[in-house]
Amino acid sequence: MKEITATQRGIFAVGIPIALQLSLVILVRSAWFTNLSNDLALAISIDFLITMPFIYWLLVRKTKIPTTTVIPFFIASTILASFLIPLEHQSFINTVKTWAIPVLEIGVLSYVGSRIYLTRKNYKKNILDQPDIANAIQDSCEEILPKSIASFLANEISVFYYAFFKWKKHTPVKNEFTYHKKSGSITVFAALLFVVAIETVALHLILNKWSPLAAWIATGVSIYSAIFLIGIIKSIPRRLIKVKEKELFIPYGIFGFTRIEYKNIKSINTGKISVLNNEKLIGVSPFLENESPNVSIETDRPITVNGLYGMKKKTTKVVFTVDELSWFNALLRKKNSLEESTESR
Repeated sequence: MKEITATQRGIFAVGIPIALQLSLVILVRSAWFTNLSNDLALAISIDFLITMPFIYWLLVRKTKIPTTTVIPFFIASTILASFLIPLEHQSFINTVKTWAIPVLEIGVLSYVGSRIYLTRKNYKKNILDQPDIANAIQDSCEEILPKSIASFLANEISVFYYAFFKWKKHTPVKNEFTYHKKSGSITVFAALLFVVAIETVALHLILNKWSPLAAWIATGVSIYSAIFLIGIIKSIPRRLIKVKEKELFIPYGIFGFTRIEYKNIKSINTGKISVLNNEKLIGVSPFLENESPNVSIETDRPITVNGLYGMKKKTTKVVFTVDELSWFNALLRKKNSLEESTESR
């Protein structure tokens, strides 16, 4: 008898609850359910919000699919039930929205917070291979939510984490390298922050004469923009380039990052690099043309450059800036040569 693979088990685990939900949708939309009674509406609501998520959890708990995916499944079921059940029969759904959704939000944030705590604990244990906090936040969110939503939420949490909770100055260890001291990027962001602070007050006073609501909305957007800029300013000197054991980690604050395995490196070029009118060169920094990149790495296979809110680019040529170029170049070439010698054995 042919054994069921892990992939097939995963498909069955997800497919069965979805098929059951579709059957519920068909039943609710059929002529039999034209006049729903309160009891029948309550039973269908319970099926959508409790029975289906529970069946989903039972089926996925022994597969490779994370059990935390029951959360987005539950949210999707709640939204679906809200559209299908008539408003006059939604008392149970409204109760769930009032109490369960906030509890889930607190649970998600608590889970991400616990992962950040564990990451910081590991951070202190292994000084030369420190885990990246922003990536830990991203991984934690992806375990609970779909990737598109997870990327957005992870970015927001990272902004607030660096803006409000990351105060201690980070001293680079021997395998870490700064990239902001010669570019003046922090000065530019600080100037933008100053402009936002001034414009917030002026814009609020002007709009308040026309519409107090519009004035406060604009002020809220400006405050968020200021927090975002503070998060960027504080993340750049704390999220550094790392020459790790098997790969090179290249971030640009919370704007993005990429990883390059040493075995994938084709060539390393250092010195002043012109990026004007050269679409083949991709940088982690979104302000590449205004900076002076001094490192270019070409790879055998395309690598992914991760940007804000889950945006991604593929490239075989990545450029970036390093402050201590000579030491970085020596260490990177040493790691790369060791990798090549290991592969040739």
